[in-house]
Amino acid sequence: MNRWVGVAIVAISLLMGCSFATEEELEASLYGQYPSLSLSDATYLIKVAHSQPIIIEAAEIDVYNKEHKAVITDGVFTQSDEKGNLLFRGSFGRAIVHTDNHNMSLEEGVEIHNITENLTINAHKLFWNNEQWTLTGDADQYTSIMNESGDILFGVGFFGDFAKATYEFITLEEGVLHYE
Repeated sequence: MNRWVGVAIVAISLLMGCSFATEEELEASLYGQYPSLSLSDATYLIKVAHSQPIIIEAAEIDVYNKEHKAVITDGVFTQSDEKGNLLFRGSFGRAIVHTDNHNMSLEEGVEIHNITENLTINAHKLFWNNEQWTLTGDADQYTSIMNESGDILFGVGFFGDFAKATYEFITLEEGVLHYE
């Protein structure tokens, strides 16, 4: 009986010495390991096919070399042409970059301003295909497009082809277009 009491005391002591992982520790072990590189207040450059790089300023960047991914938190980005003229700017809460092909999943309040087209795209989550220069949203996810003339389209299943400057929805939910 004394032996079981002793075992119980040791077990309770061990359990009391344990702690649960914090949210930061869980994030760090996103891919089952700690990041290969973790940076704060850092800049990340993404090579874009046939164009100048996208420059991301971020609160945190965690690089996972083995998984070929980078997790970027609280980012703002810009892209300029070869003469330095601003083409795009935007922001997101979190992005997962595939470091082998530079495709990105953008999440948590994505906002993209296409300066040359005078368009603003807003969504909770979008996926950037770097090679094809396309931006897509889930078939059931709402996305909005606005321009400076006051036109606004709101729908689900967004698809944007930035090489052709075409934007479409699987289902257009509502919108306002001004004609002159």
